[in-house]
Amino acid sequence: MIQCHVTDAHKSPGLISLAFGYAINVAPNLRPVNDYRGVWYFDRVVSGREVYAGLTMREPGSMEPNHRPASATTNTPTAWQGNSLTPAIALQRLRGTLIGPDGRTTCVIISFTKEGLARRSTLVPMIQGAITEFCGIPTENQHLAGPVIDGLAVDIASRKALDHFALPSAVVVFVVCITCLGSLRAALLVFGVAMISQAATLAIIHYSGESMSALMIVLPPLIQVLTVAGGIHLINHYFEASRTTGYADAPRQMLRFGWLPCVLSSGTTAVGLASLMLSQVTPIRLFGAYATAGTLLSLGLLPTVIPAFLSHWPIRRNFDSKTNAPTWAPSAGVWLRLSNLIARHHRIIPLASLILMLVVGWGAWRIQSSVSARR
Repeated sequence: MIQCHVTDAHKSPGLISLAFGYAINVAPNLRPVNDYRGVWYFDRVVSGREVYAGLTMREPGSMEPNHRPASATTNTPTAWQGNSLTPAIALQRLRGTLIGPDGRTTCVIISFTKEGLARRSTLVPMIQGAITEFCGIPTENQHLAGPVIDGLAVDIASRKALDHFALPSAVVVFVVCITCLGSLRAALLVFGVAMISQAATLAIIHYSGESMSALMIVLPPLIQVLTVAGGIHLINHYFEASRTTGYADAPRQMLRFGWLPCVLSSGTTAVGLASLMLSQVTPIRLFGAYATAGTLLSLGLLPTVIPAFLSHWPIRRNFDSKTNAPTWAPSAGVWLRLSNLIARHHRIIPLASLILMLVVGWGAWRIQSSVSARR
């Protein structure tokens, strides 16, 4: 068993190569590789060649394999000195695990510590470089597998998806703000509060010592959408109040009628996200905790930042004197007819929704969850 006492991989990539080289070459009198901080990145490094040599060695502490005596003609352990095995028996025991079907292909197993897992994006390329250096195998011909590689692949794919879709999704959210509010200033206000909520949530993750995992990648857009939904709701209350009571008193009326729906909406969402903290899977539990914190944070920002801004810088909007609808929205009549339809069938719609929910949720108990990266 080889233990690599490897630390500061960013500054000492040679330590990775040294540790891997020891595992490949089964160097005698192996000593731990260490630096000034004493942080372990690898828990152990074991190669098939090392285990094979250990099974066929003369003494437990020696890396020199036994040599078959001239009189030994069988593959039984009695033909060997001590408790070591013959090469044929050792090969048979290791075939299919540490040694391939051809009897020549082997592997190196590297166990990462918690600190090493946090730096897998740096350590894995260094390991690949060590394979190229000591085995002469180019990176494109290497075969790496295991939970560390699966997690790294998911992280890389998540970061690429975030880089590709972060800006387009933000543009879509901003367009929705303008469409629903009919005011560029109002859309900028709501979108700005959403960006502040995003930044504050990411700051909480950073200063609590956690990092962005594959599941955490979806947290910023989630907080953005939830904040924008609450902001649009409040701004529409503001416009309605400004039409009836004037712009001076509109922020107060907005809070009077809008705080309860916002609290109920964000509160129930926070409760649902907080339930994820009961999971035994650490990434899901962390996502639930930080998503709950971000939702409550946005709930605190919405009824404070928006009324304060509107009290100093009112946002004005014109209304049609005949229809009492905003002049910016030619489709306002569609929403008016839809709201009248809902008001006329206010009993049938909830009942139908409840029946539909029961029908759709009938098979929920058959759902099987999985955290496998391959799925």
